[in-house]
Amino acid sequence: ATLPMTEPTGGAWNYDVYAYPKNTSDSSTKTVVDKGTMTQKDSTNTSSNLATYQISGTITPGLSGTDMKIYVISDKFDPRLQYDKVSSVVIKGDATNTTLVAGTDYNVYVDGVLNGTVKDQTAGTLVQVVMTQSGLDKLSAAKKADSTAQTVATFETTILAEGATGIIPNQGGVIPNGGWWEQQGGTVPGTPGEPPVTPPGTPEVPGTPTNTTVEKYGDLKITKTDGKTAATLENAVFSIYRTFAAQGDAAAMQAVCDNATNKTNAAANLIVSNVTTANGGLATVKGLQTSTWYNNAPAPADANIIYCLVETKAPDGYNLQAKSIPFTIAEDKTATPQLSVTALTV
Repeated sequence: ATLPMTEPTGGAWNYDVYAYPKNTSDSSTKTVVDKGTMTQKDSTNTSSNLATYQISGTITPGLSGTDMKIYVISDKFDPRLQYDKVSSVVIKGDATNTTLVAGTDYNVYVDGVLNGTVKDQTAGTLVQVVMTQSGLDKLSAAKKADSTAQTVATFETTILAEGATGIIPNQGGVIPNGGWWEQQGGTVPGTPGEPPVTPPGTPEVPGTPTNTTVEKYGDLKITKTDGKTAATLENAVFSIYRTFAAQGDAAAMQAVCDNATNKTNAAANLIVSNVTTANGGLATVKGLQTSTWYNNAPAPADANIIYCLVETKAPDGYNLQAKSIPFTIAEDKTATPQLSVTALTV
């Protein structure tokens, strides 16, 4: 490296040149815990609408907290995800496990507002965890003591809807230090703990991008009919139960649902109640998670999501269905939009 160097744009002289070891690189990773989630809001189990995201970021070695200048973990949540809170920020490594303190070690900005609340859900929400000088010093010390140390920020959200395609993507980013950010054309604020100044043309989520996590949902459409005349019937009421098991033939699936809906297990497995057929004998349940995908990965073969439909009130003059009805939500990889719709005629 030589001093001074010209700026990448504009040709001005740059006297602040940063050099890093060639065998190190900054990176970030995103994970999601969304097993068993759904978008329907009349769920009897409110936890079914919650998804937790974690962003892990490397810490650049060899920098003091002062030299680091800035460290930011950002997440731009899809409009179909409501940001709830940052539940924790920790430094983790083989020999490190340090919990950072909100307001002391880091600040949380929501769409640029310190400790702000969601204002415009339709545009999505940018949440940024910005290290203060105290946090920067702790990151530097942890990396010096443990070369495997990384930051891990945990974000909690509520799923609002599955959207037209049934797919909800999400990506974050990490700004690892001031030198890196300035090389991208950004400006480091004078006071640690303030959000970075993002230059025009920067991606929505500033920093080294994480992988993109994906959530997948589909709908269930129920048609209630008279078994003899095929006339459609209103005012049939259903509940939906969910369990995790291997998919099998009709007999195996029936056995799974019989077990999931018996007196011992029914209360724990109930997710939706009071689904009532209306005009044309129709009822729709929105946003059930696809049976073979959760936590951003294919579901284990022995833990697919198995759904069980149970009639709880028959239309006047009719008897209840004798057994639960097993069904799955399969990802539709061919249709546009990709939303999978499972249709049951009962």
